[in-house]
Amino acid sequence: MEPPPKKRCPHSTTAPELTLGAPRAQAASGRYVTKGGVTIDRLVQPLADPSDALEGLIDQLDQERGCVFQSSYEVPGRYARWTMGFVNPPLAFEAWGRRFSISALNKRGSVLLPAILAALQGIPALASLKADGDAALHGTVKEVETFFTEEERSRQHSIFSVVRALIDLFGYDLEVQLGLYGAFGYDLTFQFETIALTQRRDATQRDLVLYLPDEIMVIQPSPSPNPNPNPNPSPSPSPSPNPNPTLTLTLALALALALTPTPTLTLTLTR
Repeated sequence: MEPPPKKRCPHSTTAPELTLGAPRAQAASGRYVTKGGVTIDRLVQPLADPSDALEGLIDQLDQERGCVFQSSYEVPGRYARWTMGFVNPPLAFEAWGRRFSISALNKRGSVLLPAILAALQGIPALASLKADGDAALHGTVKEVETFFTEEERSRQHSIFSVVRALIDLFGYDLEVQLGLYGAFGYDLTFQFETIALTQRRDATQRDLVLYLPDEIMVIQPSPSPNPNPNPNPSPSPSPSPNPNPTLTLTLALALALALTPTPTLTLTLTR
């Protein structure tokens, strides 16, 4: 009887597989249609100097909305080093309890609101939904009214019903960067569990802030094998990033909806 295959040592000289903490491999240039009927034209281009581009993006965050996310650890099989960020996104999704707004932050966002309005009108979780011209959508989510099993808790009416509708509109299985980015507040848990609150809440405090960016920078150093097979190696400085690890991804969105004109948006992603 043959012994079971040995697991690869995390310090093996064999190049590690892509870890769970690393961004997935980027798709090539081309066109695809999202689950909600959004046509995406994807153009992949190289980025000349990732360091300068990242510093410029960080400086822009002093005056413009946006985010930067960074992982500085690299442990094969567990962590990967990467950086991503964006500024000046076209859309912001904000929530206060069960109230929410989806705001166009510029003209590029205004063109997307009719498509989002049509998508949200089809979900039963909303108690109200109205458009504020081409500037924003405002709505409220229904309270939970019926008995449900524990397995169905996360599927009850909540702000996440709106999140799921947006994912269905813009989602595509092979698209690894286009999506919603931001922060979730702790009080969102109370949408799944009715609890009498004892602490006063600031009415202006947002429970959720998400952006749909149209220009995303992703910097991922190429993984390199660790030449030291010792399972207890001495600490050493982190390897320097690959000098050419980035690509620029440009996507043009054409929202083909029967009830609205066909608007277009240029969406630029950088890797």
